[in-house]
Amino acid sequence: MATFSTDWTSEELKAYILLYCSTADFVVRSKEKKLIKSKIDRTAYKKVKNEFKNDNDSDRLRKINQAVERLKGIDQSPHLLINDIMAMFVSDGSYSELERNLLNRLKILLR
Repeated sequence: MATFSTDWTSEELKAYILLYCSTADFVVRSKEKKLIKSKIDRTAYKKVKNEFKNDNDSDRLRKINQAVERLKGIDQSPHLLINDIMAMFVSDGSYSELERNLLNRLKILLR
């Protein structure tokens, strides 16, 4: 099992998490892409977008987990990220069981 070490900032971690959440129901919609771009700094988005494309699901989860642990205490507003995730999940007019489960796991991880 590979060990991951990211050098992401809090903003880059947020971008990566939102990209990950956009794939929760296996369909990335244009509304979700727009919402991500409206919430994330362009530089942070560009940095993690290509990395995200090249990672598999397991790699993504490990990177998120490692970055959250490394950055804990730096970002004092995980509830704002949770709100952004929720807004993205409902942006297409539905809220699937897959999205609900992912949100619950992320709430635990981000606290």
